Amino acid sequence: MFSNTKSPVQLIKHRIKSFKHEDVNINNKFQGFEFKEFSESQNHIMQKLPSNCFEEILDSMDNDRNTLFSCALVNRHWCRLSIPLLWRRPFEYGYPKDFGLKLLKIYISFLAVEEKELLRAQDIKVPDNINNSNSNNNKLLFEYPKYIQYFDINNFIYAIKLWVFNYNNKKVYDSNKLEQKIHLLARLLGNLFCKYSNGFKLINYQNNNDIKYTDITSYNGIESVLHKLNEFNFQNFNIIDEYYLSWSNLFNNLSEYTYNIQHLSIHIYKNNRFEYSDIDDSIIKLIQAQKNLEYLSLSNFWGDSTKFYSVLEDHNNSLTYLRFEGLSDVILLIKFLNTCKNLITLDLFQSTKGDDYEHNLNLSTLPNPDFNLNVKNFYYNFNDTNIPTLIYFLKLIGRNLKNFSSTLYKVPIPVLITLKNFNPNITHLSLNITNDLLEIFSNLLKNLSLKYLFLNASKYFKLSLDNIIKLAESIPTSLIYLDINFFLTSKEFEFLLMKSNSNFITIAFHNIFENHKDYLKIMVDHVIINNFTSLREIRFQKDFFNRDHIENFQRWLNDELNYVIDNYNSSSDNGNILKELKVSEIKPYNKNFNSYWYKREEY
Repeated sequence: MFSNTKSPVQLIKHRIKSFKHEDVNINNKFQGFEFKEFSESQNHIMQKLPSNCFEEILDSMDNDRNTLFSCALVNRHWCRLSIPLLWRRPFEYGYPKDFGLKLLKIYISFLAVEEKELLRAQDIKVPDNINNSNSNNNKLLFEYPKYIQYFDINNFIYAIKLWVFNYNNKKVYDSNKLEQKIHLLARLLGNLFCKYSNGFKLINYQNNNDIKYTDITSYNGIESVLHKLNEFNFQNFNIIDEYYLSWSNLFNNLSEYTYNIQHLSIHIYKNNRFEYSDIDDSIIKLIQAQKNLEYLSLSNFWGDSTKFYSVLEDHNNSLTYLRFEGLSDVILLIKFLNTCKNLITLDLFQSTKGDDYEHNLNLSTLPNPDFNLNVKNFYYNFNDTNIPTLIYFLKLIGRNLKNFSSTLYKVPIPVLITLKNFNPNITHLSLNITNDLLEIFSNLLKNLSLKYLFLNASKYFKLSLDNIIKLAESIPTSLIYLDINFFLTSKEFEFLLMKSNSNFITIAFHNIFENHKDYLKIMVDHVIINNFTSLREIRFQKDFFNRDHIENFQRWLNDELNYVIDNYNSSSDNGNILKELKVSEIKPYNKNFNSYWYKREEY
């Protein structure tokens, strides 16, 4: 598991990830893909790798913009591979503010001459010094609009508003005129994207009523770029009478143009679930139009549950992930779930507006289940005691359950007993813990073959030392990943390792923001003293209030670990094992998305 032998592709990926901007120069050792640390045979193989192999490697780094920027500076070939990745989701982030302005400066330069004149006539700034068709000196090297595949509407409109407001030469603050300018620029750029793009894969409407500026289905040529649409996300917290028809039109038009959406997420919030039935009908139409829907995430917005669930049955063979915000008509939900033969994940969580219906069930009103759901992952997060409903679902899934998460509230004793008696095959467990529940919680752990354990607690939660020892002794030997979302002192961490017989590979901390060296030293001591135990990695969450850590947290962590190892009085016999130890960043835990922490390729 810990072999250092890597394929040439893995070595290339590792080397790329280690790039620093200051290292890159077209005349340095990276020229022509010559890496000195590779063997001659590895270099030969690497040089023979076709472009699509490099594309796949770079594509896996699409969230690491700094690395991709560095790759773009290596040579022309790498630049041609990196630029499309850097520009395929230009409006993913709204900050920093000037970033959106820089994007618009590039995009506006691609507008036709008559369109630029139209903007000038409305006193909207048009950059004159780039991409001028009359001069080759300032001609852009790439057709950036054609690379856009992921369209984040709210950040797009945010950038346009900044452009209009910042370059408002006549200082006109008439709201109607400003809205006209925003609408004009959004429409022209939307038409531009449709003209150049090879197809949108994702469209994202989030937390705004900017649909008045961006009804994408009104863009010229939109039909030609929606055929590849794979993911559509829509969220809005307030329905305004002025806009709700625009929402319905958007969903209706999408149902005419899209058939291959696999990931659909629609979260809208009504004061009364039985109002605005036009929106319900248009969303139902959109769901019906899709051929292979795999991921579905919805808020509890619909009025007619019978009609809604009958439409969902069209996708009972393709759905693998089902997520509901709020619960209603649970009986119909259970009947539908029984038809879903390929459903892997069921995710139920508290409605943002608290409009849950029939979620606290009386078990006596429900039939005893004569079947088991095929669900492997079950996430259930409500902030009150929905004990009967939760217990019923756990029994319904039974031995099929592999991953269970419920971290929003304290898990009561009856739920722990149900887990122990009905769900013995759990390998991934994520729970809220308290001191008073630790006794039965420990008994539960002893009976499970866990691989991954996430422990969540309130901000000021504190385990006693006796309970830490009790917890450590109850952790099964099968556990390889422990994730802790409460404060643990370095001394308590030491006791946890000393008293546990588990074969940890990774331990992650979400609430340790200082004295990292103390925890790393304990890891090193534990590995050496216990005859090279399996522990190889500690992960820490970034402290966003510490500026020294934000810029390059991973580099800082590496320096901390190297300091501990360099100051460790070790012999040559354990030098190699110390090289295998590592420290890395763990992302903040999101109670509404519970699957991030166990998806680890190493295991």
